[in-house]
Amino acid sequence: MKLRSLSAALVMAGFTAVSTQANAGFPGVGDVPDLKTPEKAAFVVAESLLSAFAALIEAYDCANFLMPGGTGYYNIKVETEYDGSGYGVLDLLEMYVHKTDSSNKGDLWEVTGDGTIAGWEVDNYIASYGFDKAGSILWGSADMWIHNDLFDQHIIKDFWDAGEVSEKIVEDDGLEVITKLRYPRAKWYQYSYYERDNGSDGVIQWTKTQIAPTSANLGTMTLDTTTDGFGDGLETFDGLVTLTCGVPTG
Repeated sequence: MKLRSLSAALVMAGFTAVSTQANAGFPGVGDVPDLKTPEKAAFVVAESLLSAFAALIEAYDCANFLMPGGTGYYNIKVETEYDGSGYGVLDLLEMYVHKTDSSNKGDLWEVTGDGTIAGWEVDNYIASYGFDKAGSILWGSADMWIHNDLFDQHIIKDFWDAGEVSEKIVEDDGLEVITKLRYPRAKWYQYSYYERDNGSDGVIQWTKTQIAPTSANLGTMTLDTTTDGFGDGLETFDGLVTLTCGVPTG
């Protein structure tokens, strides 16, 4: 009985620590965002690009993606349409997204792609994603081939309405695991801040940080750019993904 009590206490303590560290916003009633179809598709294809990048980092080490000066900079562009179709490009890695189903249970997407980042290749990327009907939970899973090895990504994210002006600001956070030959290899934490355009450009900020296994060469990706037209049909953003390596601080 004491062991059960101790185990329960440790689980709750760990849950509290993770929630505090992530500054997680577990949405309550009334806090679910009203994400439109092209917005959801944009998050899906951007997630695919950054997750494939994370798998490349696992395969080849973070340092191989840095430029002179110790930082990596890679162009990203995402464009989606009202029907949930679209594409994204990160360096020379291309992804294409299309909506496969919509019902009272939620929305499903498929993403396919291949290409290179800094000359390192991803082949036969195939992913399935799903949003719940409220648009507050995103789940995704993908297979890809890197240097003749099978890599996977698996993500779960929460979205919530965080703006003083309802439905203007959407935040999300979540976790991702990268596997190789079905064995877990790396865990990443990710957070994004999205402010819809309101007569001027919107804002999207995205941070993706490797948190396990603990090493001196953990990767951190950041995207900070403007958006055009989110929520209106044709949705676009482009900017730079910045990569740094080393133990994250703060």
